Amino acid sequence: MKTTFLKKALGVFNRSVKVRFKGIRKYNGNAGQILKQCVDSCWNGNYFQASAGHFSCFYIRDFGISVQALLNLGYRDRVIKTLNFVLDVYSRNNKITTTIYNDSVVDFPYYTPESAAYLLHSIRLADAKELLL
Repeated sequence: MKTTFLKKALGVFNRSVKVRFKGIRKYNGNAGQILKQCVDSCWNGNYFQASAGHFSCFYIRDFGISVQALLNLGYRDRVIKTLNFVLDVYSRNNKITTTIYNDSVVDFPYYTPESAAYLLHSIRLADAKELLL
């Protein structure tokens, strides 16, 4: 677990240096276009990350809070793919945690029982009961 934190800390440092020299990414367009670009930038091809910046990992709480909006915006296929990824990682590690970073599960900053609740909430909202079989 300590190596996971060290890797994440190094990633945050590297991004800080990049932002210092290149600045923060800016999006063009109207509010709807900017929203779509922000959501799309959090999709890494396997799952929705918490952000496209420092928090380029999966937080079940953030996903659980956002899942209804993602479904309303038409991202059901990506929500299902995210849930598949998350369930696979949790299954391989035999635990549900707050955070997934590079296929490692971590309770950051500490264990909280809401992680399982947000996972079940997300599955229910996505109407993806088949993922539980």
